[in-house]
Amino acid sequence: MNVSFDFDYLCASSRLKLSDNEKRRLSPQLKRIVNWIAELERAVPLEKDFIFYQFLSYLDTLRKDKMGSSFTNRQALFNSPENKDGYFTVPKVINSK
Repeated sequence: MNVSFDFDYLCASSRLKLSDNEKRRLSPQLKRIVNWIAELERAVPLEKDFIFYQFLSYLDTLRKDKMGSSFTNRQALFNSPENKDGYFTVPKVINSK
C-alpha cells in the first residue's frame, strides 16, 4: 500500500523547520512509517468506538479524589535535615551569574 501526503505541508503544520537535506533524508522514512500504519489498519480493522471504549474503561479504574487527613507542618518537617520558617531548605543547585 502506498499512501501519499504532502511532506512540506506536514512540516509546516507541525512547525518544523527542516533544511532541504533533512527533508530528503526524513521524507522516505516518514513514508515508510505512514505506509506501515496503513498496512496495520488494513490488517487489523478496529472500529473507532471500540478504541474509545477501551480508553474510557481505563479512566473508570482511577480512584476518586477524597479529602483526608494530612500531616501538620511540624510533622512534615520533623525528619527534614534542614528547615527554616516552616519550609524545607535544600542546597542550592543552580548558580546564578
